[in-house]
Amino acid sequence: MKDETKVGTDSTAVEVLNSLHTLAIDAGGSGCRVSYIRGSRRYKKDMVARLRMINDGATAIADLEDPTEDFQIMSDHIPSTKGRYVRGSAGQDYKDGVSIQPDNQGLKVNQPITYINALHVIARTLLPLKSNEILDVRAGIVIPAAEFCSDKNLVDIPKEFLSKGIHEVFFPVLKRTVRFKIDKTNVPVGGEGMVYASVIQKDPRYTQLFKTTDGVIVDAGRRSTDITPFKKGKPVKKAARSFPIGGIQLESSVSANLELEGKPVSNDDIIDVIRDGNISGYNVAPMIDRAKKVLAGSIRESVTTVMATAETSTKNQSYVVLVGQPFIEENGVSPTSAHYKGSLAKEVLACFPADIMIIKPDDQEFANCDAMLDLMIAPKKGK
Repeated sequence: MKDETKVGTDSTAVEVLNSLHTLAIDAGGSGCRVSYIRGSRRYKKDMVARLRMINDGATAIADLEDPTEDFQIMSDHIPSTKGRYVRGSAGQDYKDGVSIQPDNQGLKVNQPITYINALHVIARTLLPLKSNEILDVRAGIVIPAAEFCSDKNLVDIPKEFLSKGIHEVFFPVLKRTVRFKIDKTNVPVGGEGMVYASVIQKDPRYTQLFKTTDGVIVDAGRRSTDITPFKKGKPVKKAARSFPIGGIQLESSVSANLELEGKPVSNDDIIDVIRDGNISGYNVAPMIDRAKKVLAGSIRESVTTVMATAETSTKNQSYVVLVGQPFIEENGVSPTSAHYKGSLAKEVLACFPADIMIIKPDDQEFANCDAMLDLMIAPKKGK
């Protein structure tokens, strides 16, 4: 995980934390983000991708850059998650192991990787407390919009999984165990993109817009993109969809083109190459530009499909909310690749009216878990 990032004080959180450790998780298959409160301060962390299962008895490597990347889920309340895992840079230090990847065709709420990520990030967040007690946790979870809107009560699945008994996560390098439990009533569930929309429509700048017009939320992740139409401030649940397209298409395309140019890049390094816009001085920007146009085209087609299901069209929309890491285009780009800044958003927006209002989070990466935490600590009506 990256170092803790403080994001200011929040006095409304103090009462919440008198008895509960409160956090919100965007538990993606490729990675995991968490926003949480300690004392009267908010923090955020992210957890890198590349999860592997290794032998329970593997020798702990003491000089790992981050010792929490080697962890073992001891409790068997969720049998499919029990075992020892390494992730991120730790994976390079273990010869054996089986890579665990999300299945884009399967439901996120049914995949063990979702809960492996969630249990790890909760334990990692609680670890600095150095407590031997069983800690009470309130953990909000964000799931794909289509699953959240499903009439099959899929939101009950993470509630049931995470509220089963006492969870134990052991960190072999640190020789420390974190124990915690979560009551079923303390697992609020939200939809990707939708939780952010729920927060921003309370912003005076957008309240009237949401109440009186229609719009769409586009949440592009690394492995999937969620699209949810809104009418008069409410989601059109029957039309909410998750599509197996996202940032990984950018990575695959650029990686394949670099291979043809005789400049192969590992899966671990391709994200850095895309961010920097070059590799050893070789300008990769045109490749990135082309890949973004292809991805944007796929997203546009998906938006059109969703609008048809919602019995409207993109031309009838007053606003579009763009959420997700693929839309991060303003920072960390070298001058050589400056020409492609904004290309993904620009290409996606080509199917909307020219005067449409564009709404973007200040923090694309943490937009969902930040919003989920906002909803969790918001004062109750009447108080």
